[in-house]
Amino acid sequence: HMEQSTIESIKKFISQTLERDDITTFHLGWFGGEPLLYFYEIMYPIAHFAQQKALELGKKFEHSMTSNGYRLTKDVIEKCTETNLSRIQVTLDGNRELHNKTRNQNGNPSFDIILNNITNYCKKHKDNKITLRVNYTNEVIKVGMKDAFESIPSEVRSQMEISFHRVWQTVGVEHSKNDVANNLKYIENMNFAISRNTPFARYKGMVCYADSENYANINYDGSVYRCTADDYKK
Repeated sequence: HMEQSTIESIKKFISQTLERDDITTFHLGWFGGEPLLYFYEIMYPIAHFAQQKALELGKKFEHSMTSNGYRLTKDVIEKCTETNLSRIQVTLDGNRELHNKTRNQNGNPSFDIILNNITNYCKKHKDNKITLRVNYTNEVIKVGMKDAFESIPSEVRSQMEISFHRVWQTVGVEHSKNDVANNLKYIENMNFAISRNTPFARYKGMVCYADSENYANINYDGSVYRCTADDYKK
């Protein structure tokens, strides 16, 4: 949760940044925790404010989000599209059976709800994009994700980029590279985009997004850090 005083401070920071002569575009990224837990209280008001301020100054505003996708309801999608939230990263922990063992809402499966939500998001606007991150273990990659991807309507598959990531706890555990290759082959044939980005390609010549001169990571309590992956130390 974020206190109202922190929300107001962030709005001031956005205004001051957008008013700078050297700033032409402002990108706001939502990262958690789960941003959609406080969508109406925090996320939408800040995004709407930034969008209006950018419009007033003749500058470009866009925002993106890392989410579990569970609360991406049709009303939330409407407001995300309204405020130009053009990309969401959502994680699956394997196919339907394996994902639901790991990720459920008090025992209620989340897999189908998440897939339905991200499909609706893509259908809402042709510019809406999903990065679908698949966290895999040996079991996940061997079983494969074909049944999961086949349940996504063909007309939105080109709006989804599939990115495979080995679960970090299993790095170093021997596995068959053919299993990964087989997964990549069949999803490419199904018209999904495949993430082939290296850090250099992704961050425009920088090793990390935190190398960007104007990057700032603002925590829920208003503290400012340089990176989302390092320890939050003063």
